[in-house]
Amino acid sequence: MGDEVKARRRTEALVRSHDYLRNGVPRLQPVSVAWKRSGQIREAVEAYWLRHNPDTPLVWGGREQRACDDLIRATRLCGLNFEKLIQNREASGVNHRQRPSRWLRNLPSYARAPSPPSG
Repeated sequence: MGDEVKARRRTEALVRSHDYLRNGVPRLQPVSVAWKRSGQIREAVEAYWLRHNPDTPLVWGGREQRACDDLIRATRLCGLNFEKLIQNREASGVNHRQRPSRWLRNLPSYARAPSPPSG
């Protein structure tokens, strides 16, 4: 692919990502509520990860972002509190070293607090 084609595609992407005013000065589009919520979820997942895996950096890639987006849709539909879900997962006996992409989509299953160990 030639440099001209790459440059044109970058320009087209820039035009799509900005809301241009009449004088040609780009103005960024407003950040959506879902995007803000995504940032909050990522911060909570990072804090959770650091509590359980202080030696290992968190991997946050496209899989994690897609799982996060799915979680936002699921929690918005059923009104679940994300922070409570993560606390319930933390209290359960799960593998805390799994990548978030493996467990974020299933987080609504932690809506009920884990029962105390019987003994």
